[in-house]
Amino acid sequence: MNRPSHLHDAHQSVQSPLLTEIGNQIKSHLLGTSWLYVHIDGFISPDRSFRYISSYASKNNLHMQNFRFPYAQHDELKETFTTLYDLALNTPQSMWNKTRLIFQNDAADNLFEFYYDPDYHWIESLDIEGREYAKLSVSDELAIQAWEGLPQNHPRPWNIKKAKRKQKSASTRLRKQA
Repeated sequence: MNRPSHLHDAHQSVQSPLLTEIGNQIKSHLLGTSWLYVHIDGFISPDRSFRYISSYASKNNLHMQNFRFPYAQHDELKETFTTLYDLALNTPQSMWNKTRLIFQNDAADNLFEFYYDPDYHWIESLDIEGREYAKLSVSDELAIQAWEGLPQNHPRPWNIKKAKRKQKSASTRLRKQA
């Protein structure tokens, strides 16, 4: 797994207002609650579809409770994240497809983490009715679609197939040149 990071400084002046906007959108949704802590994991696919898992703890209940944004607010949040994602497409070191947001009610700063998970990109690029998707185990699929992703040393047969195709393609080019 690539380590989570902050987005590249080259776009900081554009990203900072977007991150502030995301924070404000999330906090406005929780105005009527006595929240202490909010945790959101967001995922964006190559086709730019956005999904998230969100939970919060309140002063009355310290156990994390799941919540969903109303449709209109979800659309605003998706639009802001998509804009942030599109900015990252222009800077390879800023690419991401997973994000983690952590807010604490009494903290001045919020935590925004972003990273690119090639396994997530791969699985989201598959045809869900295709053969490769059918061969994927449920436990691997769930692990890939979680924030943590697969462990670094986990077998990835899909990467082996790609490497073999590249190797075969390179050897074919060499034979044609000879």
